[in-house]
Amino acid sequence: MAHGSAPLAARGLYLSFDHDDPAFCPDIEGSFPTFAAVASALRKEAKAERIIRATRHGNHCSWFLIGHIEATDDYGHTRHFFVKYGAGEIGKSLLEMEFHAQKKLYLLIPDNVPIPIAWGDLGLRKPHHGTFFLTQFIQFDDRRLSDAEAAGELIARPHSASSGTSELFGTSQKTFDRLVYYIDGWESKWQTLFAKIIFQMYHYNNLSNGREDEFETALKETIWYVVPRLLNALEEGGRKIEPGYHAHHEMEFAYERTEHHSMHEKDYCSAYFSHRPPSEPADEFEDRVLLYTLKPCLLYSSMRPGHITRQRALSTMKHLLIKYRPQDSATEPILPVDPIYKEITDGKYLWVEKYPPEIANFIDSRRSV
Repeated sequence: MAHGSAPLAARGLYLSFDHDDPAFCPDIEGSFPTFAAVASALRKEAKAERIIRATRHGNHCSWFLIGHIEATDDYGHTRHFFVKYGAGEIGKSLLEMEFHAQKKLYLLIPDNVPIPIAWGDLGLRKPHHGTFFLTQFIQFDDRRLSDAEAAGELIARPHSASSGTSELFGTSQKTFDRLVYYIDGWESKWQTLFAKIIFQMYHYNNLSNGREDEFETALKETIWYVVPRLLNALEEGGRKIEPGYHAHHEMEFAYERTEHHSMHEKDYCSAYFSHRPPSEPADEFEDRVLLYTLKPCLLYSSMRPGHITRQRALSTMKHLLIKYRPQDSATEPILPVDPIYKEITDGKYLWVEKYPPEIANFIDSRRSV
């Protein structure tokens, strides 16, 4: 018999398993399934010898099963753990990335990041395939936004701690946002990496929403003209863009400027900049962050086809092009586009050309949502 919830079963992203599979531990109290691989990881990595109970945790997640595990150590003390299960290759990639990303953050700000414990294969009987991610459990109050001052200081800390540790932008492994990955590898110039990210997000958006001439023209001209104009200015006068946790630190505030995200309700920027100032030229900060909002807007409307965030992205590009697209004239002809940006918009550097079938099915299921 397979285990899984009906809504997720329709989307093909839920974890399924056979109840008579030796990998399954049927005698653990609670509503959440546990497996021998998780129990082994708890013993080996966290010195937690016996699982007391396992319960479902959280209100909703479209692609993971999420649980809270209570266990005891050798001294009889109760300890609490957070666990996620993912299905198939997508689940494996997402949870592997999350484990390594959390591990890096824990090294930078250990007082503010749950201790990452382990990730690995659940060892399910074929044709089922599942992966787990195990970390320290910390109870969050998700009913309200974080205090702006505290959050601003916290966000600034990993950027400051990682500043100067690398000359490159990017990651050493696939990096995901939601269900899609958008960075794979390193770049010496932030402008180039950001242009690649935006074109990959635009490509996902086309897969979900279809291609439109007006949108494509605006996107290409934004990469050709706005990206170099705004981001090259960061390097004028001997200035240098320092990677802050592998990206330009101001990109962190794109979500604060997107209406579909609750972060826009508070002023996190001012709190952050009391600890780490904006890059120069500071008077172009708002336009740089507006440019950076293209990523979350394109991503959100890729995951939710037809969502208004696609139109917001187009409006943003039109606004920036009015300000920064060079105007052709007899005295000031438009300079030729940098070949790297042409190659990017020709699709030469796409990391992903089409959605995996399970992601395509998931997106299709949300078209009427």
